[in-house]
Amino acid sequence: MNHDTAPSLSIGTRPSSPGQVAEAPDPLLALQHEFPRYRISQEEICGRVRYAARSLEHGLRPHTVITGDLDEMQAALEPSQYAALIPFSTEVPNVARLYDYFLGGKDHLAADRAAARAILRDFPEVAGIARANRAFQARAVAFAAAQGITQFLDLGAGLPTMPATHDTARAACPDARVAYVDHDPVAIAHARALLAVDHNIAVIPADLRDAGSVLTHPDLVTVIDLDQPVCVLLVSVLHFCAMRRPVVFLA
Repeated sequence: MNHDTAPSLSIGTRPSSPGQVAEAPDPLLALQHEFPRYRISQEEICGRVRYAARSLEHGLRPHTVITGDLDEMQAALEPSQYAALIPFSTEVPNVARLYDYFLGGKDHLAADRAAARAILRDFPEVAGIARANRAFQARAVAFAAAQGITQFLDLGAGLPTMPATHDTARAACPDARVAYVDHDPVAIAHARALLAVDHNIAVIPADLRDAGSVLTHPDLVTVIDLDQPVCVLLVSVLHFCAMRRPVVFLA
């Protein structure tokens, strides 16, 4: 979306009459022109006036910002200006591949291995924590599958490293269906390459903080029946969902 097609706002600078001093530019309009990929407005939320910015493009992050401070909104939206300019590089470590390395997997690059070894020099317990975490996930999935749950929603899934959620679930329920969700393009590319052969598995590029986008994604609804029980997994991911301050909601 360019500046010419940015949505108009009900709040704006009114033209002055002859002899009158022009009003100061509306800060909301200034922000709208600076961030044309968002719809920015002033709203009453829970009885209080707040400023809201909502993305106009699928996958743009942050999806939503709500705050009472326009400077805070600008700071929250600033990273979105550069998100599309960061190219993929084999020289940049990736957290999903690092996790795979700690688990003894094979889907990692030289930059990931170098970063992982540097971490282990200072924090040698990290690899053990990663393995314990993965073992917990396997136990939880196996338990849910043993209770007859056949649908699994793995949020913040990362790489489908072993044991993958669908492998564990299908040991008890061979027809188990799994939707893997992640917002990292690297993790999505790996997952799609490894899991493309199975029509009961979906790989969904979405931000787990935007539940609406996740649950209505066309790839999810072809695999997961939300009218039936679903095991939702949030394993080793919530610590990545840091909030700026309580007044700002990033979704």
